[in-house]
Amino acid sequence: TGYSMSDFCVPHALCLTLPGRARTIEVKNLRKKIPAAQTGGHHVRCFMKLKKWNAVLGLGIVAALLCHAGTMVCSLLTGWYDPALCKGFAHTAVLLLVLHVLTTLCIFFFKHDGASARYARQNARTWVQRVTALLILIFIHMHTTAYAHMATGETLTRGASIFHGITESIYLLAVCTHTAVSFGKAFVTLGWISSSKAAKRLDAVAYTVCGIVAAAALFAVLRFFLGGLA
Repeated sequence: TGYSMSDFCVPHALCLTLPGRARTIEVKNLRKKIPAAQTGGHHVRCFMKLKKWNAVLGLGIVAALLCHAGTMVCSLLTGWYDPALCKGFAHTAVLLLVLHVLTTLCIFFFKHDGASARYARQNARTWVQRVTALLILIFIHMHTTAYAHMATGETLTRGASIFHGITESIYLLAVCTHTAVSFGKAFVTLGWISSSKAAKRLDAVAYTVCGIVAAAALFAVLRFFLGGLA
């Protein structure tokens, strides 16, 4: 399914990692309480709380980005622009993103999340998350300055229009891809989904929605930056 070893480690499911193999056995509907000594005790509980907190932050970012993307696509296609509304959603998303990045770094460096480089093929989904996250961090500053001329009424040069058109396309594809591969994992981490079959169905919905959003955003961005160059 593309999920890493620890994704299904939620309170109602027991995950057993087999030494030397990149797989996890999920025991569903586990009702019996397991002694702290057998589960890693306090450290495991803290790790799962950290992952759940990160999942909540991720879903919050998705909500803020959808609102931001909706207002910006409307602005680019119609010429309407409300700085307070558009920037409000953007600032909320950036604040949550900073917390999300810090939490992810804590999980990655201080508690191994099961996505070992030795099992890159099995954990391809996690590596897609990491690569797209890095692209987002690289291009987010360019994204925040790409539309500054809308508030001042300035006209971009041909070179600046092409540059922003390319960087915005990369940024938007990275955001939509990261969201698509992360959305289902957040639901699994929070315990809202406990089977791989349900996770696959949610993934299909996430990929479809993100694909539509990416197509609409790319059309609006390319039309905005490159439409007048012909």
